[in-house]
Amino acid sequence: MSNAIYDEDAEMGKEIDTGISGAREAVCQIINEAKLLKKRDENTLADLRERLLVLRETDYTRRSLWVDDERNDHYSTLGINEHNNMMDHITAANKTIDSIVLDLDMEICYPDAEKRQLLKSGITPSQNNPKEPEFYAEIPFDKIEDMKLSISDRDLINNSSGLIRDTTNPVGYRKDTARLDDVYGKDKEKARTHHRTYLEHAQMMGLVQPFLVIGNGNLGNNLGHVAWQEDLENKLFSLSAEPLESRFYGALIVDKTNVPSIQKCMFKGSKIYTPKGEKYYLVDGQNWIPKENKRLDWAHAPNEPEGNLIKDLKWATTGQMIVESNQPVKLMEIADQFYDIRHIFNWIDYGEHKEENIEKLRAFYAEADKEGWKNTVQKFMKASAERSRFLHSIVGIRENSLVVAHQYGTIEEIAQKLVNYGLEDGIILDQGGSCGCYAQGLFPKDGFVNTSSYFRDNRISAIGIGVKS
Repeated sequence: MSNAIYDEDAEMGKEIDTGISGAREAVCQIINEAKLLKKRDENTLADLRERLLVLRETDYTRRSLWVDDERNDHYSTLGINEHNNMMDHITAANKTIDSIVLDLDMEICYPDAEKRQLLKSGITPSQNNPKEPEFYAEIPFDKIEDMKLSISDRDLINNSSGLIRDTTNPVGYRKDTARLDDVYGKDKEKARTHHRTYLEHAQMMGLVQPFLVIGNGNLGNNLGHVAWQEDLENKLFSLSAEPLESRFYGALIVDKTNVPSIQKCMFKGSKIYTPKGEKYYLVDGQNWIPKENKRLDWAHAPNEPEGNLIKDLKWATTGQMIVESNQPVKLMEIADQFYDIRHIFNWIDYGEHKEENIEKLRAFYAEADKEGWKNTVQKFMKASAERSRFLHSIVGIRENSLVVAHQYGTIEEIAQKLVNYGLEDGIILDQGGSCGCYAQGLFPKDGFVNTSSYFRDNRISAIGIGVKS
């Protein structure tokens, strides 16, 4: 091999080392500047993110040069690998900035550092809608004393109709006894016969201070929401039309040591199948049975698994799983879990466009009956139907802590924000006027920590979290 080729090899290797080294130093400098912030400074934050964007674009240009470089295939491959590492580095830097901003917001809202360590929390105005304050709290697993699920009048309303949404009344009606059409109008109090306040739910669960209560308002109202409680004879709670054995659900699962997790699950008889990573688990109140298998999508259920017995489950309640394994879940994977389609499309049944939007709802449900739910959602998405933004109530897992959050936006916007915060898994429990968080003994003042602007206190179900003193 000639000295000229050796010189070209050395030159290319030096180019890669110099480019990557300089970019890494620039990213580290940006992170260090973010750490020096004492309060949220939008101009500084915008500058830091812009610099990261420039680094990303520069590195893509550098990558294209390495791909086209014919001097040495080895160094071209090396350069591409270094580029991929740099993209991960820049993504991590953006997440670090998000985390720093979140900590700054929490410190302003809750200055007691010692208590903030116990319940990392903060309330900030939503950038998209100042009327809907966003809320975030973390409770470390080792600080959780107890976790309970409350369902009012459970035996009476189990296997009931819930809210039926169809072409005759797309806003929703009940048909358990006499038909109640206007469940959000003049008959709404009658329609909420089985609802209880947050404080009543806390008393029903026997919570002792300090504790937190969050709403679980979709349960008992909307299809796609199911619960399971090990200590009851009739363990499963669902609506009569729930397609239990034909789909996966995202669930908050609490074991007998009160450690929570967010997992996919499927209900079959009195049992719950839960895929996690590369394994399935059979949960029947006492046993989890792992089985090696490929990860399934949301549309298919696992076969009967086999394996070793491991005792665990206490209770579970389902929601829409929008974050899984540190990644946003694609909306089309879970579109059939949003039975109230207003949570996807901006067809609000009140105000100036009420009649027009009700007709859009009617058209959607008619189409869904013929073409299927996901196909209809996809059709309206392609037709550029306006998306809705709501305050959503979320529970999730982040670094051995339970996360309770209220976040405003579209489903995708919220999922990405939660990923940026570092959530590993997360599900939606409530939306809009159902979003509330009540606490005693944790904040300077007992009562509601955060609510939506049009909050309704009464609901069928709530979750209680007892925190160790």
